[in-house]
Amino acid sequence: MSEIANLERVRTAALAHVEKSEKRFKLALFIAGLLELVFLVSFVLVMDRSNKLHVMLFFSTVGIYTLIWMGLIVLGTHINVNTQRILKAIELTRG
Repeated sequence: MSEIANLERVRTAALAHVEKSEKRFKLALFIAGLLELVFLVSFVLVMDRSNKLHVMLFFSTVGIYTLIWMGLIVLGTHINVNTQRILKAIELTRG
C-alpha cells in the first residue's frame, strides 16, 4: 500500500513540475517577445528610410527574427504535444 501512495506522490510531483515549467516557458517567451517588439519599434523610429542600408538591415532583421520566432513556436508546440502524451500515459496508469 505504501508503494502505491509513494507512486502517487511521485506522479503528483512530476505533474506539478511540468506545470511550473510550462508557466516559466510562457513567461520567458512573453518577455522575449516584448523585448523584440521594443527593439523593432525603436529600430523603425531611428532608421533613415532614405538610406538603403538601413532599409536592408531592417528587412534582414525582421526576416531573421521571424525565423527564430517560428522555430520557438514549433519547439513549444512539440514540447506541448510530448507533455500531453506523457500526461495521458500517466492518466492511463492510474487505472
